[in-house]
Amino acid sequence: MTPFKRRQLLLQNMRELDSKGINCLSCPGYCCSFTCNSMQITPLEAFDIVSSIELTNQLVQTLQETADKYRLWQDPPGNGLSHYTRRYYTCPFFDHKPGGCLLPPEVKPYGCLGFNPQIEKVSQEGLCHSDQDLLEKRDQFNPTWENEENQKIKEKFNINWDKKPIPIALLELIKKEILYNVSGVLV
Repeated sequence: MTPFKRRQLLLQNMRELDSKGINCLSCPGYCCSFTCNSMQITPLEAFDIVSSIELTNQLVQTLQETADKYRLWQDPPGNGLSHYTRRYYTCPFFDHKPGGCLLPPEVKPYGCLGFNPQIEKVSQEGLCHSDQDLLEKRDQFNPTWENEENQKIKEKFNINWDKKPIPIALLELIKKEILYNVSGVLV
């Protein structure tokens, strides 16, 4: 199943909102910056991104700098519940302009695609939200296939996590993919 097909429901929703003038084009990017962003992605989402972008030294450096600046390598302390507090960070693909994501929509993280403005020409923080019903509906689209693909990637690249912040997920996958491609087996 293609990355686009897995995101089709979310992309359709964004197109419908955009047709009503509800989009990110007037917003300075609160949800992409350290003020609000704590996005985490699965191995499959990371694989989609790594497979679709040009892997340059500059990109790897930006991912590394983001991870270091926001201490994303360290798991945040737990809050005593089953979930831990996420770390906030500015997305390395945010170019600090309204509507400024550098990733193609067909490989953006599901959570990013499901987080949309609620009004036209949004320019203030707090006027967007994550459409959890839509994200859950997307999750139910083909859960067995997606779970199997995540598991295959985890096994192939010796990954032991289900979700990580974008920079960490990409750096780990890039490093493992390079090792895999060089040797044919993971070191």
